Amino acid sequence: IPFLWIFGSNSRDVFKRDLAEEHAIRDIWRYLHKLTPHTPIEVVMNVIEECERLIRKEDVKKEDVLEFIYRNPFILVLDCEYIEKKPQLGPDVIPDFFVLTSTDKFLVVELESPRKKLFTKGKGLPESKDLKDARSQLERYLSFVKNNILYLQQRYPGIKAEKVYGLLVIGLKSR
Repeated sequence: IPFLWIFGSNSRDVFKRDLAEEHAIRDIWRYLHKLTPHTPIEVVMNVIEECERLIRKEDVKKEDVLEFIYRNPFILVLDCEYIEKKPQLGPDVIPDFFVLTSTDKFLVVELESPRKKLFTKGKGLPESKDLKDARSQLERYLSFVKNNILYLQQRYPGIKAEKVYGLLVIGLKSR
């Protein structure tokens, strides 16, 4: 199952490829073990295969991907309690999804094309324009949410600024 993990650390001793791979393997096993009591593994595998086919289609429409994820939110967040597609949080603030997790975290989710590149070929793999633009958009959304938390509490009781996070989905491993 292809996944992408991005790890970072201030310590050269902590960030090593073999340690990152070990964390990734443990993470995927935790993911599957949490999911399987709720959903038969055959169903999970079929959904993952369908997702992969969908994102690899050259002419895939964003709305098709949004609808697929809306029907299968565990693809984004394993412990999804509530998902809202294209919520208008404010003027010009319409993320792709707004998700509430079982731990009362709220995620502002922005999906970008799997065709977009993450990095350029410069020294140190600098971010591509696509990634910078998408990250900037998500940061604007998060800033709006955190600056308008009292307004949003009327719509989403229990939302707290310190429990709001962003999730950006962009690109493919092969790119």
